[in-house]
Order: sequence, then C-alpha cells, then structure tokens
Amino acid sequence: MTTQNMIDEFLHQRRIAIVGVSRDPCDYSRTVFRKFLELEYDAVPVNPNTFEVDGAGCWASVDMIHPAPTAALLLTSHDGTLEELAACAEAGIEHIWSRKHLDKASLEFCEQNGMSVIDGYCPFMFFPDSAGVHKLHGMVLKVIGSYPGKEEEPTAAV
Repeated sequence: MTTQNMIDEFLHQRRIAIVGVSRDPCDYSRTVFRKFLELEYDAVPVNPNTFEVDGAGCWASVDMIHPAPTAALLLTSHDGTLEELAACAEAGIEHIWSRKHLDKASLEFCEQNGMSVIDGYCPFMFFPDSAGVHKLHGMVLKVIGSYPGKEEEPTAAV
C-alpha cells in the first residue's frame, strides 16, 4: 500500500529515470518530465525509440544509464512492465513509481527485489506547487479515502 512517506522518499531522490517519455512533445509523459526538470531534479528520459527528448540525451533502458538513477517513474503501458522492472533491479533502483496500477506479478517482483513501489498515483498531485485539476484530484481522493496516509512512527518503549 502506498503511503505519503513513500511518496516523500521518492521525491527526495534527485536523479530519477522517467521511463516511457514520449516522442510527442504534447504527451502527458513529456509534461511530467519537464516538471521534474523545472523542479531541478536530474530527470533522465528513457525511450528506446529516440536519442533526445527536449534537448536531453535519452537512454534506451534504465540499466544503461550512468551514473544510475536512484528512482524510476514508469509511464509506460503494461506491456513490458516486468522487463522495465528487471532493468530497474539490475540498475539497483530501489524507488519505483508507476503511474498505472501494477499487476500482481509486477508487485511481487518489486517486493522480491526490495523495491519501494508507489502504485497508480499521478505525480502532479504531490508536487509542492500543484494547482488546478491536480489539487482537485488530490482533494477528491482525500474525500473518498484513497489518498495515501502517513505511516505511524513507532513509539519508543518506556
């Protein structure tokens, strides 16, 4: 289950692979990529079908990136998700955020490989300057009880 602590930890990472960045400059994935850059992340685009995205060198696979990122945002279709996760594991990436909900096999793979997984939330809801539809989306999730909560800190034994 995704918690706010997991989201905070993911966003604390500074070098993040954005997997599935589209060649289409108007695509959602490009908007997310640009937002990470705007927020001064070292966002690394990943798409095997292009060499460049918005002036940044684009990698064919996460496990080819040097130096390796510490987190990966998956914006891909469900086809090939396990392969993308295997590349993340090979690269030593411990923080995964999948915009689309992962299937059971993908979640099990992440658990077996010690990966923290944010499953199915839009990153825009959690950026510090989110507004408009993104803020509304977060408010709706809070009202219906689907917004990630904070983990309880363990209390010290007396």
